[in-house]
Amino acid sequence: AEVFNIQADYVFNVLQQPETALYLWQQAIALKPGEPQYRINRARVLIALGRNEGARRDIAALRAMEPAGANESAARALEARMEHPR
Repeated sequence: AEVFNIQADYVFNVLQQPETALYLWQQAIALKPGEPQYRINRARVLIALGRNEGARRDIAALRAMEPAGANESAARALEARMEHPR
């Protein structure tokens, strides 16, 4: 899963290919669904693509992960990004 994450980060941030990065993060999440960083990263791509509903689902999944409240600051930052896209 981490290999997909690293590849997706490179593809998104360096090559600027968000659709490919999205696919790679989906693969990472499929392999390790309990890893919050993968959902954070996928939500960032979804927001960049204007797919806020998908991002909201990832944010909800973040909030549902244990321990309770551990991902709240990341969830709030993603919501703020949706309100003020770069």
